[in-house]
Amino acid sequence: VTSGQDALAGKRIEIHARRKNGEEFPVELAITRIAVGPSPLFTGQIRHISERKRGERELRESQQLLASITQNITEAIFRRSTTEGLLFVNDAYVGMFGYGSTEELRRLPAEALYADAARRAELVKILSRDGVVRNAEIEYRRKDGTTFWGLTSATGVRDAGGSIVYFDGA
Repeated sequence: VTSGQDALAGKRIEIHARRKNGEEFPVELAITRIAVGPSPLFTGQIRHISERKRGERELRESQQLLASITQNITEAIFRRSTTEGLLFVNDAYVGMFGYGSTEELRRLPAEALYADAARRAELVKILSRDGVVRNAEIEYRRKDGTTFWGLTSATGVRDAGGSIVYFDGA
């Protein structure tokens, strides 16, 4: 490069390197221009990234597995934050309550899904105290106002200080 400029300078690119035995492996290449004297000088740094690529692949596979399980089971599952409200529901949950989307459900106060708000308060109290509710029979309310009975289990997920931050349930 006679101009002292290069499209790759200052960027990181992923390429494959080849070992002496012919085996290829992924590397990250970073090229840097060094301003010394009238002629441009470039340095390159190569970092072996096989472990990072393996970790990225495993994370992607894990995310795909979790997404497949949560969206394909017929039981309604949820995660509710003690401070932020409903964080996650699967398609079965949305359908069970007759709403069109998770976003629509998130805009509702939690009590709107219960036929009896006092029953919800009782369950929250038990969850906060014991950290778990198993097979509680609860009458819920759909979007259209009709009610149905559900068998619900939930577990409190605690932070390092022991405070419940989420309720995960089905």
